[in-house]
Amino acid sequence: MPSPSKTSKTTPDSKKQSRSLKAVDSILLAGKELIESKKQDLNARSLAEKSGYSIGNIYHHFEKIADVFVEIYLEKRIASQKKVATLFIEHSPLSPITELAPKVTDQVISNHNEFDPKVLTFCLAALSKELNNPFEMDKSVENLAAIFREVAYKDQTNTFRKMTIPESQLLAKSYVYALRQPYIDESELMGTEEHRKIMITMFYSLFGNGNH
Repeated sequence: MPSPSKTSKTTPDSKKQSRSLKAVDSILLAGKELIESKKQDLNARSLAEKSGYSIGNIYHHFEKIADVFVEIYLEKRIASQKKVATLFIEHSPLSPITELAPKVTDQVISNHNEFDPKVLTFCLAALSKELNNPFEMDKSVENLAAIFREVAYKDQTNTFRKMTIPESQLLAKSYVYALRQPYIDESELMGTEEHRKIMITMFYSLFGNGNH
């Protein structure tokens, strides 16, 4: 008599959790599509229409509609910061700062260009309110500053300025703030070639030693 085949047991709780995760993923995907369209308002109604879930169902998974878009913003920012970290790690000690500055600037500007200015302002305002401190949102930059400091100390071209940890963290936040501000102000400068050139020059000024 053949032995019964072994099958994995699916409990009611695991099914419920699976459905919940699927709903969250679908709602976040809808949020990303709304952000990328740059045409629709970011509100409960548009999110419900795009995701196929009712407004009540969305609120079941997210306390506030803003939480959906803040989570998407943070996800995209983390991905961008990982790319910047990779640029730092892969930078050769034999290459001057002039080769690194445009790459970093282009990556950060590209990340910001994914958002409509109003959406970016909306996400930053919601995140700042959630953190109860507008300066907390740039804390993650400190990790990048530490990696960049290693690049500066390994440099053999004499084009990077040697910095203390607090100095590198402060300067990194200054750079990010200056790059982001035109988007928040919805200035004509945001994301333009002029904006790019200003930020590359600022990168040299903040992190270079004048020998570039």
